[in-house]
Amino acid sequence: MFSILRGIGIFIILTLIGVSTTSAQREATGEDGSYSISGIQTDGTPYSGALFLTDVIGQEPLMIATGHFETPYRGIGYVLEGVAGIVYGGQQCSLGMYQLTDHGMRGIWSMPTLDGVRAQEASVTDFEEGASILTFNLTSVLGEDKAQFGDLVLEDSGETARVTMTIGGEEYLGTGLVVSDILVVAYGDAACGVSAYDTPAPTVLDGLNTRWGSDVTAQERGEMASLAGDYAVAGTNPDGSAYQGALTITSETYHHTFTWQIGETTYTGVALLRGGVMGVGFGGETCGVTTYNISQAGHLDGDIFFPGYERQGWETAERLDAVVGAYGERIAGSYRVVDRQNPSGERFTDTDITVTITPVSDEGHGALYDVRWDFPDDTFMNGIGIYLYNTLSVGFGGEQCGVVAYEVSGGALRGGWATVGGRALGTEDAQAG
Repeated sequence: MFSILRGIGIFIILTLIGVSTTSAQREATGEDGSYSISGIQTDGTPYSGALFLTDVIGQEPLMIATGHFETPYRGIGYVLEGVAGIVYGGQQCSLGMYQLTDHGMRGIWSMPTLDGVRAQEASVTDFEEGASILTFNLTSVLGEDKAQFGDLVLEDSGETARVTMTIGGEEYLGTGLVVSDILVVAYGDAACGVSAYDTPAPTVLDGLNTRWGSDVTAQERGEMASLAGDYAVAGTNPDGSAYQGALTITSETYHHTFTWQIGETTYTGVALLRGGVMGVGFGGETCGVTTYNISQAGHLDGDIFFPGYERQGWETAERLDAVVGAYGERIAGSYRVVDRQNPSGERFTDTDITVTITPVSDEGHGALYDVRWDFPDDTFMNGIGIYLYNTLSVGFGGEQCGVVAYEVSGGALRGGWATVGGRALGTEDAQAG
């Protein structure tokens, strides 16, 4: 789902000061809980101020913060693996996401333009029409004997999300942000609430939930409705010719297996679900799949799966060249792998492996990319990638390999496909039978 995170971290209460905006960037420098803040609103207007984080003595890991900008905001949130997700702003239930370091923090924040819970749905102005839709069966536990049941529907477009949560007979609409594979959702009416989610498996959400003014936290768990089953397939080849067939999906703990029957030919593939995008590597037993997310700084954070293994691996690569273009249109470039673990468990750090991503045509949503890994022993491996909703799905493992990138929407999959070295996309829709 949102890749692998390990552990739910610090529960924090913040006093944030900000300037009204719809979506903006924020940076902070400092240490020991004292930060100088600077940011840019979506209209290009800069702002600055200060923020001070302190522990609540005797109640660790509870934290408070004070700051000064033009207008004060109070908030509540969580820190997961060095990423803070904060809900603040009273009736507007605004949301900020910040990556914390030893010497500062960097993030994005989003503020609705209207009041109340209904405004949150309308506040995600950059939400892409036709985004992926994922449904989770939700259990919320407050104390030992207060379990409630419902569902959570996530309409995901990569970095932003619209969330509808139905729990205990009540419906809540929320706005979510995804940073470094962490999902935090702001929801509710004037009493702003927040949920923060970890993913111990790609189809599971484990999270915490609370509201401003509350001194208790609910434990939440969401299990995605299974994608396993039989599908009717209709598609086009890269040359424009049409085909029809059948698809069977088998769900495992960390991956999915795809088996297509197109006429008299059987194709197989392995798949990873990430951020509402199903990436499939197909073409044979040597063909694997990598699904990358692209950070605000342009770095790559990827999951890896090879046939024959039970668990997925992962890879983190830092950008070597300058970031060019708008967010979502700056994938092409050179990267160095700084941390990698193969599905076999073999670990590499601070490597000399480079990843080069080259656009086949125009960049952006739905675009096709050549991907090449160069290794220190002068060998290399080619792959082919498709970018959807901030996820680059890459098939690799040989010239016979290919990739399919699907948007997951209820009981349907729709997307495009290509083979290594291909210069054009095919299309494919799969409807549950």
